[in-house]
Amino acid sequence: MYNVEKVIGLTLESIQKQTYSNLEIICVNDGSDDATLPIVERRAKLDKRIKPYSHEHRGIVYALNKAIKLSQGKYLARMDADDIAFLDRIEKQVRYMESNPDIIASGGALVEFDESGVLKIVARRVLGHAAMLFYQLRNIPIWNSTSIIRRRVLMENNISTDENFPLIEDYKFFFDLSRVGRLGNLPDILHAYRRHTTQTSTKYGERRAKLTFEFKADIYKFLCEKYALNPVRDKPREWRRKIPRDHDAIWPFLWHTITRNEDLAKLKKLRLVLFTHLRLTAKPRLIYHIFFRKGYSGHLKASGERG
Repeated sequence: MYNVEKVIGLTLESIQKQTYSNLEIICVNDGSDDATLPIVERRAKLDKRIKPYSHEHRGIVYALNKAIKLSQGKYLARMDADDIAFLDRIEKQVRYMESNPDIIASGGALVEFDESGVLKIVARRVLGHAAMLFYQLRNIPIWNSTSIIRRRVLMENNISTDENFPLIEDYKFFFDLSRVGRLGNLPDILHAYRRHTTQTSTKYGERRAKLTFEFKADIYKFLCEKYALNPVRDKPREWRRKIPRDHDAIWPFLWHTITRNEDLAKLKKLRLVLFTHLRLTAKPRLIYHIFFRKGYSGHLKASGERG
């Protein structure tokens, strides 16, 4: 929490009224200089589940890691201080995690809203874990504001929010999780995400997009190693065998290969596009990029990456 006195009451209320009530509600105040902390402390006197903690302003990464260390529960559910959880969010997520013991982290759909009302419903595709690994070349596979995570996985693998990845710490966090266990998503709308001009993703959108673009090179390298993929050497038939036969897996990987792998000749790229399982509408975009688009700014714009 940082200077959210106008909205923290609604946020806390949406958690206090959850249909799943066996909660510890950890509230980390990141050095607010408004009435945020007093508001939370007043609520804590009436609801013993609320546990407020405070420190000088250190930023979101420090606050998130402090919350992880303070937690005692089986699961960790992320909640930003200006959002609103649907009242059955935690109940649905706990039920899903209990029914799928192989899943270490999951999320769901959300609605975006601002002061004027609901903007749109935003979902993450419900994919198999392998497809979600490849989907990371397109976007974060789990909305961090809807996430629920098995706490023991973080402790056993020493995973936390990485301060070396400012502005994209959530991307790095879920990538780290994807390397040690299976991810999943619920189709249900769980959360209302507040849009405003002062949030980090809006203020530092261009910088965040650039860092994301660069980080995807690490994801690409990981996928090539994990699935023994060598774009320079492999023939299309080998790609079909190694990559999950899912458009949401093939498309991000092939898009990254076409737009960023400078070792491939145009003819090789064309063969990969023509003979790889893709939707017919996707192939013309890739062919156009092979012959007519170059440069970082073009890649960034074409791939739809935004802050």
